[in-house]
Amino acid sequence: MKPTRLFLIRHGEVELEAQGSFNGHRDIGLSDHGRDQYRHLKKALDKEPVEVVFSSDLRRALEGADYLAQAFGVPLEVRPQLREMDFGAWDGKRWPEIAQEFPDECQARLDDPVNFQMPGGESLLQLQKRLLDVQGEILNDFSGKTVLVVAHGGANRVLLLNALGAPLDRLFSLEQRYGCYNLLQFFGDGASVLQTLNRVPGEEGYG
Repeated sequence: MKPTRLFLIRHGEVELEAQGSFNGHRDIGLSDHGRDQYRHLKKALDKEPVEVVFSSDLRRALEGADYLAQAFGVPLEVRPQLREMDFGAWDGKRWPEIAQEFPDECQARLDDPVNFQMPGGESLLQLQKRLLDVQGEILNDFSGKTVLVVAHGGANRVLLLNALGAPLDRLFSLEQRYGCYNLLQFFGDGASVLQTLNRVPGEEGYG
């Protein structure tokens, strides 16, 4: 039986004022460069037999996912479960501001990054559950097919760690640049293989 091939994409670069901040559920747009990154993704994946595009419902993912679905001539399926982590009261803030406003919570996060729940937000364990639930649905419905999933940096890292069998506290051991793609293969016996990691088409040296 053929493996299910899942191209896990991080959305393109966001608007300048949002760069460097914790961007979770707030709905921010793409920069012009971010839109260009989706065109490079289409060119890089052009020969792939894509069956469907799944996307987070947030604009920075959905705009590019819609472009890719139209370019490949395949359906677009929107799944809010693919959203970035809910940062709650930290959403839209930069780390120095958060550290000053929430010193005790910042220390708690450093002490237990997996179980810490951001004020008004969610924990990594909660994020993992909703992501694995929707990934399971995708793998079940498109077994043996090639699928694009457009999501977010933190969300991607959680899914990649799970595929590698690595613990959640290694979240920041994996880089996810704007406009990158990763290729995961899933087999019927539950095994998974990470074939490509954090590749950004269109950047110097891409080949």
